[in-house]
Amino acid sequence: MASNLLSFICGNSNHTQKIIDVGKVQGTERVFTKQNLINATEYFIEYLLAMDVKAGDNIVLIANNSFETISIFCAIIDIGACVNIIPIKNCLSDIRILIDKILPKYIFCSHVYQQHEALLNYYFGKTLIYDSKSISNITGPRIISKDIHRTITPDAPVSVLFSSGTTNKPKGVVLPFKAFTNNSKQIGKHIKLSYDDKYLAVLPFSFIAGQITSIFAPLHFGSDVVICDSQNITKILGVINKYCITKTNIVPTLLYQALKLDSPEKYNVSSLKFVLSGGSECGPKLISEIRNRFGIKIIEGYGSTETGCGNCINDVDSPVEGSVGKLLPGHQIRFVVDKDNDKCIAIQSDSMMLRYYDNSNPLEDGWLITSDIGYLDEQNNLFIVGRKDDIIKCKGEKVYLTDIKKILLNHSSVHNAVVMGVDDEEYSKIPVAFVQFNEDIGENRKKEFLRWLNRRFNRVSKPDVMFVDEFPTTHSEKIDIQTLKRKYLNFRKGW
Repeated sequence: MASNLLSFICGNSNHTQKIIDVGKVQGTERVFTKQNLINATEYFIEYLLAMDVKAGDNIVLIANNSFETISIFCAIIDIGACVNIIPIKNCLSDIRILIDKILPKYIFCSHVYQQHEALLNYYFGKTLIYDSKSISNITGPRIISKDIHRTITPDAPVSVLFSSGTTNKPKGVVLPFKAFTNNSKQIGKHIKLSYDDKYLAVLPFSFIAGQITSIFAPLHFGSDVVICDSQNITKILGVINKYCITKTNIVPTLLYQALKLDSPEKYNVSSLKFVLSGGSECGPKLISEIRNRFGIKIIEGYGSTETGCGNCINDVDSPVEGSVGKLLPGHQIRFVVDKDNDKCIAIQSDSMMLRYYDNSNPLEDGWLITSDIGYLDEQNNLFIVGRKDDIIKCKGEKVYLTDIKKILLNHSSVHNAVVMGVDDEEYSKIPVAFVQFNEDIGENRKKEFLRWLNRRFNRVSKPDVMFVDEFPTTHSEKIDIQTLKRKYLNFRKGW
C-alpha cells in the first residue's frame, strides 16, 4: 500500500497525465501535469507546517471542484491531519453549524464561495481564503530539505465527510486512509481505467464518489482528469464534446435534466464509453430514454459513504438490466430479515468507516445494516427493491411506495416522480407523490392525469399529489426529500 495519498495517485507510473481545470468561465481553462500536482501539494504542505498544523488536527475545507482543492486535500492528509470537507453549496448558517461541531484549527475556503468574507469575519484568525493564484503557479521543481510527507497508516482517520442528508440530517462519517486507496483501486480496475481515458470530474468533491471515482481512481490508473465545477447539464455536455471525455460519473437528477433539453442531436457525446450513476436509482425508463436520445450507456452502482463509496458496480461491457451489479473485491453482503420479514442489505468491506464524528458507531460486528431492501440473482447480481422507508402502513395495510412510483413513471407525460410516506392522524401514514411533467400540460390535462390516477389505485394506496416544476437538490445533487416534505406539510396547513 502507498505510504501517503500523493504517492498513491502520482506514483504508479511515469506516464504523462494531464489535469485540466476548465474553470467557471469560458476561456479560463488551465492545464497541469502530474508533476505540477506534486509541486503544488508539497508547497501547500510546507505552508501548513509553517502554520503549525500537526498530525491529528482538524482542518475544514469549504471546497469547489478545482485543481487547488485536490492539492490542498492531498496536503492535509499527507501531514497526518484530518480534512473535513463541507460543500460549498451550503448556506452560511449551515456551514457555521458544522464548523462549530468540528472545532477546526483552520478553515480553508475557496474564494468562489459567495459568503467567504462573512465567514472570514466570523472566524477571524482561523479562516484562510484560497484561489487559483494560491498554489497553481508553483510549477518548477522544489528543493525539499527533508521528507515532509508522513507515512499514513491504513487505519488512520484522514477525512470526515458529511453524507448527503436526503432523509436525515447529514452525519460526519470518519473514514480511514485505506477507504480511499482500496476503493479507488477496486473501482478503477472494474471500470477499466487506463492511460487512454479522459475522465470528467463533475461530481462535487465534497461527495465521496466525487473524490474516489473522479479524482483518485483515474489519477492512480494514469487517466487524464478534466475538472468541471458546474452542475449545469448543458455545460457538462459541452465539456464532454470539447475534451472527448470517455468516462464520467453523473447523478440521476442531471440525467433527468438532459432529457428536457431541446435538440439532443446537437450534443456530440460519441466519445463516451459509459456514464456511471449512483446515489439514487435511475430506473429502466430513464436509462432507456438516455440511451435512445443520446446513445449513452448508463452503468449503475451501489454504495454509501459509510462503506467507502462503491460496493457494487454493474458490468461495463454487458450490464444486467435493473441491477447494480456484482460485489467488488474486498466487499461482502448478507441479508438481515427484520420483524416485518423484509430482507435488508448488510455490507462489510475493506473500506469501511471508522465511526461517526460524534463517536457513535452504526456497525454491528463490522457490518453496516442498511435500510435498503434487495436480493441477489443466481449470478450474484444485486437488485435493489427499495428502502425500508419506502414501505408504509396505511390503515393497517402495507403500501409499497416504489410500486406507486413505477406506475407514475409509466404515464407518458411524467418526467420524474418522488413518492414518500407522510404522517397522518387518520391513516397513520399516507403516500404523497411529487410529480414533474415533461412540459407544462395545463390544468385540463392535470385533471385528466388525476382521473387516470384514480383508476389505478385503491382508496388506501392512492397518493396525494403535488405538481412541481423542478425538484430541489442537496449539495450532492440528490433530490432533497426533506424540503419536499416541508413543502407538502405547509400546503396541507394552508400556508
